[in-house]
Amino acid sequence: MNKQFSYFNGEINNLVKIAKNKDNTLVKYVLLQVSPSLVYDLSKAGIDIDEHYVHTIDNFSIAHSLKQHSHLQNEKLRGQIPLVDSDFEMIPKIIEKYDKIEFSKNKRNQNIIKYSKTFIDGTTYYVEEVRVGRKELSMLTMYKRKLTGEPMPKISSEVLTSVTDPDLPSGSKDTTNISNIQRNKK
Repeated sequence: MNKQFSYFNGEINNLVKIAKNKDNTLVKYVLLQVSPSLVYDLSKAGIDIDEHYVHTIDNFSIAHSLKQHSHLQNEKLRGQIPLVDSDFEMIPKIIEKYDKIEFSKNKRNQNIIKYSKTFIDGTTYYVEEVRVGRKELSMLTMYKRKLTGEPMPKISSEVLTSVTDPDLPSGSKDTTNISNIQRNKK
């Protein structure tokens, strides 16, 4: 049997190192099981998954994100902040405590989920594709935007209100009339 990929059991920062080596072997990492709140939020948008789905990242999606979103000059022109290796370690927090999620479809009519989470240095966007056969929500890309000129809310925790971003991953359809969910802040 020809194995198409292997699972990684180390830390996210080590998977980032593998991604930078530009190996042609797909290496997947299972981040965590989907949460009941995400299953609920997705069901409100008509995306039917269950508790058996997992969030995955792989060396190719990390390499793509770094290639497209880690160069200072390019990101500056886009109004974005370059990704650094440690940003990938924030993915579990983005998924578990997202401020907002948006939904769209890609060219293959697969559901796309875009999470946003605002931190002190800006808003991070993490994009996944729903892979029904494998029961995976798999990373496509990740990028960061500078905070707008709006004043930051005074808060005592890491959860900040999100900055709205209508941009979508390449090949996605407009989500304006599809769906988005923003978590209520206390």
